Amino acid sequence: MNYLGRHLAYEEALAKGFDNAIILSPEGEVLETAHGNIFVKQRGRWITPSAKGGLLAGTLRSALLQDSELGAQEEKIMLDDLSQGEAVAVTNSVRGVQEVVEIENLMKRSSKSVEDLIVAADRTWPAP
Repeated sequence: MNYLGRHLAYEEALAKGFDNAIILSPEGEVLETAHGNIFVKQRGRWITPSAKGGLLAGTLRSALLQDSELGAQEEKIMLDDLSQGEAVAVTNSVRGVQEVVEIENLMKRSSKSVEDLIVAADRTWPAP
C-alpha cells in the first residue's frame, strides 16, 4: 500500500497542532486516521467503518470487532457522525485506544468515557 497520502495528511495535522488526520473516501465517508482506526459510539454502541471501504483493517480493530461483550459493528460513518456521536476513539496496535476530544472545525468537547472500549482492548489484545 502507498502511505504517502496518509503521511502528508499526518504532517499537515501536526503543523496545525493536532495529533492525527482523518482519512475520507472520495464519497466523504470516514475510513480511518493516518495512524489508526476510528470507532464512534452512537446510541450506546460502538461502530467502525467497514474494511470494504479501503481502510487498513488493523489488528486491534479486528480484535475489538470479535469481542462479543463489546458488540462493535461495521457501519458507514460520515464526518458529521463524529460530532454527533457520544464518543470517538482511535485505535492502534501500538498506541492502544485514544479518545478523540477535538476535530478541527467539527467538534470540541470535554472528555467522554471510552472506558468500555479500553476494557475490551485489554480483554482482547495481548499485552506487550
